[in-house]
Amino acid sequence: MKKVVVLILLAVFAVAAMGQSLEENLEKLAEDNATSYVRPLVTGFGVAMNSGLFKKAKTQTGLIPPIGVDLGLAASVALIPETADKYSYDLSALEISHDVSNLGLPGLDTLTLSFGQLYNGVQGETATISSDEDGAVVGKKSRDEMQAAIRQTLIEQGVPINTPGLDQTAASLAEELYNVLNDFRFPNGLNLMAVPMLVPQANLRVRIPLLPVNLELSLRGLPEFELDDVGTIAIYGGGLRSSLPVPIIDVAVGAYYQLMKIGDFYEATNMNVHAELGKSLGALGFSISPYVGAGLDQTNVTLSYGFENVDGSTQQLEFSIDGDNSLRYTAGVTLQIPFLYLNAEAAQVGDYQSATLSLGVIFK
Repeated sequence: MKKVVVLILLAVFAVAAMGQSLEENLEKLAEDNATSYVRPLVTGFGVAMNSGLFKKAKTQTGLIPPIGVDLGLAASVALIPETADKYSYDLSALEISHDVSNLGLPGLDTLTLSFGQLYNGVQGETATISSDEDGAVVGKKSRDEMQAAIRQTLIEQGVPINTPGLDQTAASLAEELYNVLNDFRFPNGLNLMAVPMLVPQANLRVRIPLLPVNLELSLRGLPEFELDDVGTIAIYGGGLRSSLPVPIIDVAVGAYYQLMKIGDFYEATNMNVHAELGKSLGALGFSISPYVGAGLDQTNVTLSYGFENVDGSTQQLEFSIDGDNSLRYTAGVTLQIPFLYLNAEAAQVGDYQSATLSLGVIFK
């Protein structure tokens, strides 16, 4: 049984299997750049997770008692577009602090320099997590350029311009920093072309007596599980749909909430509201149910990680990323025979596309 669970998890979290690489890459970035680097994963996660939430536009059940149940497995994949492979970086807000308390400079214990004073090209373009290209390299400035920047900064931070040995001090600091600092290398892309998702889902349909509506309660997810080099992985969610009393065609509206955790550095929440219309044709347990729908995805990811500066110091960061939330347009069809169903669905969410195949057992 454990082997089966592991195989399912590896299929679900093919993206999570690179969790260690993702965490290592994030440690090289500050917040704004980390946000842009990982956004294709965040958006792709939301697109995949919000696929396969329903199988038809009909929530009615004809059973006595008035309850219907189904249990199945939904396999989805969100394709990340090439337009998401690059982002514009900006390192101008980063600073490097250097202890100068042992130099005896009047009124100055710490020298603070901006990235732009020590590096060339602090703005440019580099790979996101979805790219197959290497990250950009930002080269450090020459010793002479560093010396000029340090001398000017020492004066701006309160060191008198006539301080004896000021130029020599600036030269020594420039030599020290030049030898300590390395070229800044942005993380390479992880060639993440798609985000897969495989998750069990159960639905319970209830006919409300004396009211022209039928409710469908959905639950999906997997229990927490430990994966080597990644950490604890968990996914779960739930939703509610209701039919609407519209003649001729089937119409339903609903909302869904889901949560996914990877280790102790990645937590994603996902909301979806949707409406769909369609028609179920057939009888005696055999039916075909085409449908189309529209909805809105809202995905947010919280990242927590230790950020390593180029001078070797570290700091703990935590911040949230919103996906490129967009309108979702869905089309699908479900084939049903006694006690079994097969569903196929395609969706377009902005520049992202998804495909879903679901299979399970059904009791009306």
